[in-house]
Amino acid sequence: MPENNSGCNNCINRRDFIGGSTMLLGGLSLNSSLFPGAAFAQQSQGFSDFNPLFKKKLRVRFVICGLIHDTAHEGPCRIGSMENLTREADIKKHQRTFQQRKEMISSRNFPEEVELLPTVDFKMLVKEKDCHFRFPDSEINKVAEEIENTDLLVTLDGFNGQVGIFLAEKFNKPVATVTYSNPERLKTWGKDIGGWLVDMKAGLKHKGLEGYLAYDWADLDQILKMLWVKKAFAESSMLVLTDRYGKTPHGLGSVFYHFDDLKEMYGMGCVPLSNQDAVDRMEAIKKNPAESRKADKLTEELVSKANALHTDKKFVRSSIIYYMAVKSLMDENGCTCFGVGCREVCPLEIAQDQKITPCLTHSLLKDSGYPSVCQLDFNALIAMMAFSYLSKKSAYMGNPEYFKEHKGEKNILSVWHSVPGLKMKGFESEPLPFELRNFTAQGFGPTVKYDFNSDKGEMVTLGRFNPSFDSLMVTKGEIQRGYGMHRRGCTLGVDIRVKDIEDVFEKTQDFGSHLVMVYGDYTRELKKLGKIMNFGVVQAGC
Repeated sequence: MPENNSGCNNCINRRDFIGGSTMLLGGLSLNSSLFPGAAFAQQSQGFSDFNPLFKKKLRVRFVICGLIHDTAHEGPCRIGSMENLTREADIKKHQRTFQQRKEMISSRNFPEEVELLPTVDFKMLVKEKDCHFRFPDSEINKVAEEIENTDLLVTLDGFNGQVGIFLAEKFNKPVATVTYSNPERLKTWGKDIGGWLVDMKAGLKHKGLEGYLAYDWADLDQILKMLWVKKAFAESSMLVLTDRYGKTPHGLGSVFYHFDDLKEMYGMGCVPLSNQDAVDRMEAIKKNPAESRKADKLTEELVSKANALHTDKKFVRSSIIYYMAVKSLMDENGCTCFGVGCREVCPLEIAQDQKITPCLTHSLLKDSGYPSVCQLDFNALIAMMAFSYLSKKSAYMGNPEYFKEHKGEKNILSVWHSVPGLKMKGFESEPLPFELRNFTAQGFGPTVKYDFNSDKGEMVTLGRFNPSFDSLMVTKGEIQRGYGMHRRGCTLGVDIRVKDIEDVFEKTQDFGSHLVMVYGDYTRELKKLGKIMNFGVVQAGC
């Protein structure tokens, strides 16, 4: 195989290529990819190897607040009989509230993404004839004990808004509270109260601190899910295979290498490698008896599950080896998502020489929870991360076509490519029925074929980030038909009826080509996610 940059004036050699990245993962030597023995020890045992990000939890700690007065007194903010206003009475009341809250929290079904840390009993003190409410060190230390392992503090009861602002400043951690959280008030007052807590959110925003105000417990659950997605973004890193690092991918004028911006905006990282690294890893797999047997096993497993095979099994095996090489490089470099330049693999003749296309790798990775995109489309990758992390489903992506009228129907958005997943209805759902068909006329490059005609009437959400990664366009519609089951190339497609195709066409001009698609209506959740992750959401044609 000749060197990648042979005869290419715009290509860069491997040393310069690696040195040009500002976002390599700390402590990892990219040169280790030349020595695959260690990587094979980390290699997945099959298609069941799932993205470890989905095992991570959002660690939440509830802080139950109480206001303890040293003396019994009445005034504009405190009324009642004197025996119920003593220090002892305040402590007793707070202890009762704390126990009730603790039991309620422990018995409640929070989202699966959440891990509850021990609930904290936090008392704020009002000393005799002193208007300065105090936060004793003993109380602060209770929160400090677990603070490094805490993703979110949730304050409830007893001036919890003020406590929330104090803790956010003290520990630089996100805080949240629930406006209507206490059903006990319904028994005593006939209504729950807490509207004043909007004040906490306003104060936090003014101070540049991160905070969230849930309307009720159901709303808190939604916020927790969004915060888990935000955490998953921050712990994501993409493997990028390219020999044109920093240059706009061929055929995608809206895609730019703003990886430093992605790091600053969302915390995610990037590991760029050459396409030759994947080729070297493929050759090493072929020469390693254990890995070669694994390729045989995975090939048989995939072929046996297909409803039909329209290519030679040897070509399935070659694409499986490419998948294994990519997954090995991802594992080695701690990556959780992937992109490769189709219009590099082709002119470099890697596809021809190795008898592969990347399509099958994208489908297999996505079904295991690893967002994976064609043509190094980073705008689509960020959208796919949001869609898959939020929905827990494999996402489709493809080129859009906008039809005012198509096959007797109006407002049709058509999306076509060759990268469907078998887990588009959910990672825990049964795999969808599929066939394997060759991409090329020579027969190599197996692609997954799924008949979207089976899903007529189902709602889907589509979207894409803009070139600056600070705005997401979303639309939704109903599947009308599928096409391309019996054709080679990037031909598998789905027609979707939207409300206003002209609006979709107009707005996608600010975002670019490929659209990511996920089953279900997630437009409302994505708007909420945008507020939490600080990106804009533009709704188009819906």
